[in-house]
Amino acid sequence: MAEDSSSSAATEPLAPSTATTESPSNTATATATATARPVFSLFVLPVIHEVQQQHGLRHADFRRYHGFCNARLYRLRRSLKFMYGRNNRYQKKELKLEHITDERFLFIPLIKAERSWAYAMLLKSQMESDARKRFHMQRRLKKAYKHALALANFCSSDKLVDPRTTLEAQAYKEWIHGVLWFERRAWSKAIKALTSASAIYSKLGLVCPAEQRALYSSKVDELLPSIRFCAFNLKGSNPDANINDIIASRMKQTEAAARQSLTAKFDAVLSLNRDTNSQSQNEIVWRGRTAPVKNEKLRTILTRVQQTNFELDQLRAAHTISTDSATTSTTGSADPRLEMFDQLFAEYNDAISLLKDELRGDSVHDKKGAQKSEALADTLRFLLAYISYQKLSRTIERNLILIAAAKERLPAETEAAASATVAVHDAASKPTRPDDIVRLYDIILQNLADMNELGGLDNDPEFTKELAARTLYFKTFRCFYVAESYLHMSQWREAIALYDRSSSHRANAVAHFEQCANSGQFHVRLALLKNKKNKKTNHKLQRLTRMPLTDRLDIYLQDPSLHSKKPNIITFPPDFGVVAGKPLFFDLALNAVTLPSLSHRAASKKPAAKAAPQPKQPQAAQQQQQQQQQQQAPAQPTTEQTAAPAEGVFGTVKGLFGWGKR
Repeated sequence: MAEDSSSSAATEPLAPSTATTESPSNTATATATATARPVFSLFVLPVIHEVQQQHGLRHADFRRYHGFCNARLYRLRRSLKFMYGRNNRYQKKELKLEHITDERFLFIPLIKAERSWAYAMLLKSQMESDARKRFHMQRRLKKAYKHALALANFCSSDKLVDPRTTLEAQAYKEWIHGVLWFERRAWSKAIKALTSASAIYSKLGLVCPAEQRALYSSKVDELLPSIRFCAFNLKGSNPDANINDIIASRMKQTEAAARQSLTAKFDAVLSLNRDTNSQSQNEIVWRGRTAPVKNEKLRTILTRVQQTNFELDQLRAAHTISTDSATTSTTGSADPRLEMFDQLFAEYNDAISLLKDELRGDSVHDKKGAQKSEALADTLRFLLAYISYQKLSRTIERNLILIAAAKERLPAETEAAASATVAVHDAASKPTRPDDIVRLYDIILQNLADMNELGGLDNDPEFTKELAARTLYFKTFRCFYVAESYLHMSQWREAIALYDRSSSHRANAVAHFEQCANSGQFHVRLALLKNKKNKKTNHKLQRLTRMPLTDRLDIYLQDPSLHSKKPNIITFPPDFGVVAGKPLFFDLALNAVTLPSLSHRAASKKPAAKAAPQPKQPQAAQQQQQQQQQQQAPAQPTTEQTAAPAEGVFGTVKGLFGWGKR
């Protein structure tokens, strides 16, 4: 357009009146339009991730990536005609804000920062051979932060870049700054910068497109070990401090600071996404098919549904961060996501009833009475299937949240868990039985069966494969918890059979997931199924390995520690055991026994009176008289038997240990 206007001006001279009658306001408008700059967009994390994976960092080749950054900088300066002098004469030229008339100018400080960072990481890998390279590495990181700060300053202008680019540059600058302080071992400053970068990246993951969310989530996970290491070093002389509490407090401070400085940017990004989403609700793209949404009421409902889904994703991300960074349990408080699900189901029900009204009754005929075409009815059925599928998917997600909450209240199953400290739940919370979890999995399986019966998807074999894989996935867990319920009832045969069935379901589910064309979205479930058996086996092996050999003689286990210098054969020194003492017998019934009196047979100490002499009798008569006296007189007790009733049990115990007299 500029070339056409200039050529016309050259061939047809303007009239004098045209030049003289132009108003000052029109001149100012033309000048402002000519000097207005376009708004640029630079998504830093996706850009650098793509070039890093393509040029060496997939294999940790920092030298190759450093060479790529050098070549990329030369190509950028040459294409933008921003060279450092001519004819082999160096002339320093600093990039300023007025120079940025093209989006490619923003790549210059970004690639400079990446080049310095790559060289610093190369020096870090060579520090084992030369410790002096540590100082060179810190200088290169300082230069990388200098270029990242310049990029953030350029992107802070709202007239130059969009709000998301501002957030991207701010997060990148904080990350480089955190790496610098981390290598300098300034743990307080490092954790402040890294938590700030993590908070911005987690927020950006909520407002970015769906295909980029995994990238931002992985970046947040990449920063977490460094944050935990800084928190560990910040414990200092307080060994009782909890690392998770330190991280949680730092995250709260960072979010408060970010809320004050970057809230307007996030609101601008959200408003821009809402405008884009409202415009995109004119049609629905699902399962490779596009269907227009002509009903204004349905379009409004879908916009509200999308907004509710966005708020639900924010709550999910906040719940994940709080679970990872804190150890406190929120079992007693209600999950706010459940209320969002109730609002979402109400919107879905309104949309389904609206579509059903269009498919039947008076809505099937237009004003002229002509029946609607089959193509329009097929479109309505497709929209009904799409909304029903979304409702069932959210129902499954809600049930999974309830299952996760129920698993926290399960009783301890292993000895290690039973001996550990058990959290005290509220009085209102009851321990969960495995039957309750089985009931929730039954609802999920019923939802999957309802998905399989949706109309309009009969000709989609990939959809059928995905549903079959997901069904086997949830059947695996359902069968496992049914086995747990039988195990608690001490029905061992049924429990073992169901455990075997759960293992077979697991193998079938893994095979079905691997056959799906888009198995990438199921990689988390696939990894969970593959590692489920290994985790249980490893836990059992670790528990058995800690036991000495004498305690597991009836269990076969290949223990490599038995061939080492310190085999775990017996517990030494042995544990103290309870030994029974010498028994003591007390005759308590002796005190209640009344013995006969033998006083008449006791020997009298008084001298007997002399009796008158009697005449001698024959010897035979004397013997007969003595026998008669013995038969008439009772047996006389001894002196000890006479004293026994007075002593009782005390007399029995007396002298038992060698003291006292009998």
